[in-house]
Amino acid sequence: MITLMYLTFGGDIKLDTFEIQTSCSSWFHHNVKVHETKKKVFMKNLYYHEYEGKRVTGYICGGHEPG
Repeated sequence: MITLMYLTFGGDIKLDTFEIQTSCSSWFHHNVKVHETKKKVFMKNLYYHEYEGKRVTGYICGGHEPG
């Protein structure tokens, strides 16, 4: 199981959990796209992560990962 965390426009964090058949880190790196920000701001991340049109702020793994 993997849970993706999204930041909403209101500043809340939304969680989407679903089952995957690979390790969490492998799934994340193959399915979540990394984009470089167009507008550079001092002390702000240069990259953001996106999955199915939503900006992802992180992920949590649960259960036993496949070997």
